[in-house]
Amino acid sequence: MLWWILITGVIGFFGAVMLTYEHIRQLVNPNESLSCDFNNLISCGTVMKQPQAHIFGFPNSWVGVVGFAIVIAFALAQLFFKRTYSRQVWVGFVAGIGFAATFVTFLFSQSMYVIHVLCPYCMVVWAGTIPLFIHIVLWARANGIFELKPAALEKAKAIFEWSWVIAVVTEIAVFAVIYASFIDAFRAL
Repeated sequence: MLWWILITGVIGFFGAVMLTYEHIRQLVNPNESLSCDFNNLISCGTVMKQPQAHIFGFPNSWVGVVGFAIVIAFALAQLFFKRTYSRQVWVGFVAGIGFAATFVTFLFSQSMYVIHVLCPYCMVVWAGTIPLFIHIVLWARANGIFELKPAALEKAKAIFEWSWVIAVVTEIAVFAVIYASFIDAFRAL
């Protein structure tokens, strides 16, 4: 489970760092094409210019850089320094990942249905956050982080065994929604 947290954290961190880098490039030279600008349908630069890219008054990618750095440190502390956390810390961690998943879902919906442009590095962040959220919530339920009755705990353990399948199916569903929403635009390219 800790390796899953670390790997998905690194994926999300990479996307957030690249978004931050590209945002700085855009600020320094507003007319320069970014490495993630492919066309009018797939463009980080277009998305970065939208108000949704600065929900808290600063670039959303900064939230991702800090958040994923915490996720990575959380996993590394346990993997290599044998740090153990209390139930309350785990509950807080799961709540933080829940916030991240909610935020990513909001940004996904804005990209899909309001801005109508896909940001490649945003999609990398989505690809890290979605499986991280699914896995950590199911793991927490199966391992007693949330106090469950014995019957519910047994069901949670059975479901957790399939967490990777649930994550993969969810990622496929996200990409199916993207494809279905942009099919006409993809054909026009």
